[in-house]
Amino acid sequence: SHAEWREAWEAARSSQFYVLGSKDETAGCQGCVVEYLGENRFRLRLRLPDALIERNAGDKYLILEAAMPRYGTDHLAAALTLEQAIGYRFRRDEKGWRVFASTKALPFECASDKRRGMIGVDLNADHLAVAETDRFGNLVEARRIPLVLYGCTREQASARVGEAGKQLLALATERQKPLAVERLDFAKKKARLEAEGVRYSRMLSSLAYARTFAVIKARAHDGGIEVYQRNPAYTSVIGRHKFAERYGISFHQAAALVIARRAQNLSERPNRRTELHNALPLPARNRGRHVWGFWRQVARKEAAHAARRRPALKSRSCSSPAQPGKARAVTTPPAAGGSPARESSPALFG
Repeated sequence: SHAEWREAWEAARSSQFYVLGSKDETAGCQGCVVEYLGENRFRLRLRLPDALIERNAGDKYLILEAAMPRYGTDHLAAALTLEQAIGYRFRRDEKGWRVFASTKALPFECASDKRRGMIGVDLNADHLAVAETDRFGNLVEARRIPLVLYGCTREQASARVGEAGKQLLALATERQKPLAVERLDFAKKKARLEAEGVRYSRMLSSLAYARTFAVIKARAHDGGIEVYQRNPAYTSVIGRHKFAERYGISFHQAAALVIARRAQNLSERPNRRTELHNALPLPARNRGRHVWGFWRQVARKEAAHAARRRPALKSRSCSSPAQPGKARAVTTPPAAGGSPARESSPALFG
């Protein structure tokens, strides 16, 4: 009924509230003042709205005690000492009320050095492409870390993302080099995967994309590894035409190499072979433009070639199929020289 629906709606609407913190207030928050009791326990003094004071026996404060997880106790205790802002979210679920505290992360001792080189990371639908460079931007090593999240439950996806992040941070800690990742833009990332096929773009959701980078940055912070975020524009195009064949690596690893070199502020100028086969050299009046102007021409040329191939593939897939369960021989038209057509092996159509 409508009354039952409204009751459920009001219960869901009032299931959480947030208290904004400020570093200028006592204990980092005016609406909720916390006191450290030792171990992992805290006492919270919550300021009630005026409408609820009568229901609390005329007292405008509600005193609560809560036990924080041990991995977050030191952060909250340090925020009280350093007079940082602390925000609190109170949320009610099946087990009762929970308190989430958020504050500025503790400063960490940096264990990476950009002068040693960089480790570039390119997130793909089923793996992480990793490329390590030296201080000159030359490729040292390329790796592939499996990361298939399609069809996984939330717990399975979290476990796989955590394992991939663990392997990546082990490499960065061993080499003492910072990480270079893409600046988070799911729309552009999905557009890049659609160029390889719709199946790949469907395998990567925005939630998995954001969660993977959040885990990488969190683990890097705990390990003292710096993380640089760079614009991923034209990284696949540059890697495919400039580095993939030169180093004998995959297109995705070449894109990771471009991200690492971009974090090192190195040149992305095309080599001579790329200039001859993909776009004409710029006229003298436009040679002062950014190098991405050239790679934009290359990307448009590739998109035009892909658009020409797409109707042919579509017409081939839309041809009338044979009867179910029967084989049909596909023949090719005779060549220009008049050679007879060849019969291919029978293809089964369901």
